[in-house]
Amino acid sequence: MKISMFIADVDNTLMGINEKRVYSPMGRDLCESFELMHEKGIRLVIASGRPLWQELMKHAQDAGLSFQFDMIIGMNGGEIYDHSDASIRKYHLLDEETIRKVIKGMDHFGLAPFIYREGYELFSQKDEEFMAFAKRHNTPVEVCKDISDMWAEPTAKILYRTKTEALCDEIEAYGQKLIDDKVTCFRTQRTMLEFQSPLVNKGFGMKKCCERLGIDPKEVIAFGDADNDIPMLKAAGYSVAVANAMPNVKAAADDVTEYPALQDGAGHYLKEKIIPLLQ
Repeated sequence: MKISMFIADVDNTLMGINEKRVYSPMGRDLCESFELMHEKGIRLVIASGRPLWQELMKHAQDAGLSFQFDMIIGMNGGEIYDHSDASIRKYHLLDEETIRKVIKGMDHFGLAPFIYREGYELFSQKDEEFMAFAKRHNTPVEVCKDISDMWAEPTAKILYRTKTEALCDEIEAYGQKLIDDKVTCFRTQRTMLEFQSPLVNKGFGMKKCCERLGIDPKEVIAFGDADNDIPMLKAAGYSVAVANAMPNVKAAADDVTEYPALQDGAGHYLKEKIIPLLQ
């Protein structure tokens, strides 16, 4: 197996999230593996549903790595940072009318949608629990004065958090039938639902990175845990789900790690199964 690029989701894949929604740092085996792969010339890419400004650009530094990731995918492929020239490219934002249709169509669930604006999260109404979660990411939060503020300008996606998994199941089924082919609905955490353009996903972002780097997708190894990682796992030459991944993600992957993200599952897998192939 020739490996020219490594790509992975961040939250709940490279960094674990405990029951209090507190993130663990990247593990020792993972960071050591990253350093070795970097020395071997393998391109390293991270991919997240979060925007680039929400800590993604700091993960390499926070992990104590001696380098920045070659490319960073934010917004599930909606934006891509290329370290070689410090450029950022954005793709397929939702237009104002589509945002309005989604939010109005979800009204009867009584949930507070939020969207990303540059540098902060905009909530439709105050929700102390979910706003506290945003602040744990050092993310400024604002509450809109009028619901129409939510669709005052294009955005990459619309997000909903639910109190229970059962409610998230119900809303996901409803959301997938809500609107036309301008938007798709999918789950990224057990209680997190997102609406985004169907033209954008992490598989799309991975292919864009491969184009920029001149790498065949067959030479990519990918790691993930959630539904939004599946297009990336399927687009890669070899794919791995972490032990804590959703069942359908494990079914889509070529292999599954022995340990979950909270126990450095990706790091153990790389150190035991991938690094020896590079020696």
